[in-house]
Amino acid sequence: MTFSAGFIRTCLVPREVHEEFLRGPRSGASTEASLPPWLEIRALRDPPPALVAEYLDRGEAAVIGLAVEQQVRRVAIDERRGRMVARTLGLSVTGSVGLLLRARREGLLPEIRASLDAMQRAGIWLAERVRAEALREAGE
Repeated sequence: MTFSAGFIRTCLVPREVHEEFLRGPRSGASTEASLPPWLEIRALRDPPPALVAEYLDRGEAAVIGLAVEQQVRRVAIDERRGRMVARTLGLSVTGSVGLLLRARREGLLPEIRASLDAMQRAGIWLAERVRAEALREAGE
């Protein structure tokens, strides 16, 4: 993922992560949706480093592998283990909540509460402390 002064210029998404998204929430239902123009699905040229692939799930390993291949400095990873590995490799890390807050600050979202609710309905766990802090930071 790369950022520009006007928020996201391009968000590179590994094919593995896109496939996880298409499999949908825990219910198994497909979530086919049109993608925004700044989202670009990319296949990895090479598999992620073996240690990364063994330690992380397929999607997180692909995010880190694609960032290394494309020389991208910032990645979006929510899981603690993936964030730790990314930082160890010198990558800057943000997560879903951080992206929502940035979009709110940039005026791309009128609020983040609905997005946080949708994430939780889709089975994404958020610590109540994280949710409360995000809402406070967003002024909601």
